[in-house]
Amino acid sequence: MAVDAILMEGRRLLQADVDFITATQAAKPNGGNAATEPSHDALRHQTLRLADIAAHAASRSSDFGRDLSAGLFQLSGGPNSVEQIVKAMVQRTQDIQAQLNAASSEIEELRQQVEISRDDAHRDALTGLLNRRGARREMSARRSSRNSSVALCDVDHFKQVNDTFGHGVGDRVLKAVGDCLSQSLGSHTLARWGGEEFLVFFDGVSVAKAVAILERARSNLEDRTFRDRQTDEFIGSVTISIGVAAFEGTKEDVAIEAADRMLYEAKRGGRNRVVAAVSETR
Repeated sequence: MAVDAILMEGRRLLQADVDFITATQAAKPNGGNAATEPSHDALRHQTLRLADIAAHAASRSSDFGRDLSAGLFQLSGGPNSVEQIVKAMVQRTQDIQAQLNAASSEIEELRQQVEISRDDAHRDALTGLLNRRGARREMSARRSSRNSSVALCDVDHFKQVNDTFGHGVGDRVLKAVGDCLSQSLGSHTLARWGGEEFLVFFDGVSVAKAVAILERARSNLEDRTFRDRQTDEFIGSVTISIGVAAFEGTKEDVAIEAADRMLYEAKRGGRNRVVAAVSETR
């Protein structure tokens, strides 16, 4: 909207305008992180490019109007003069149409790039799952939901995998765990919360039902055996410990902290299990 207002004034978008717009957005309550997102510079350049396309199209349209007005004074030259004017105007129209079509295609491509850049900022590079920022965005978007649940899953003895087989194998194990959980959890929101920890958000699902779903996911992972595909060295089974808590409205941090406490109980109770507070499973 800010860019559109500037272009409607008939002037080009300058770097100072872009800096002012982004600074204003960053100052808004929900826009504080905008200036720090990895895609910020790319979006700024795309905005400038889009403004150039729009300004060029506007300039060509103005030129066309002036030329058409000038041609009206030549109509007294007879049929030949009219024919020349019409041909020139038709050719100009075709040229502008071709340019507008090309600009439209480029605008669509830029739009797709913006969407990709925006999505990349919310994705984990290793697993392809949502990252912590993406998970919080999903939870905030559904903060009005009731009877929802959140779970934290931690890979058991993951440091031992890294120490024994190396971080390259550890990364592949994390990706395999993410793939297995994603298959088991279906449409429920899964994110890599950090390190070897994953977060699951169940929208409109009670803690009791979430525990049942997570038990199946835990069992499916436990049944798998892992090998290093480069050396064929046997790694063995990989298990996860899971803590579950109710998600109440906008109190996402409270729910995550509660799930973290349950995760600690699962670890202390022997690992490879799902734990939720007794009062929350009823």
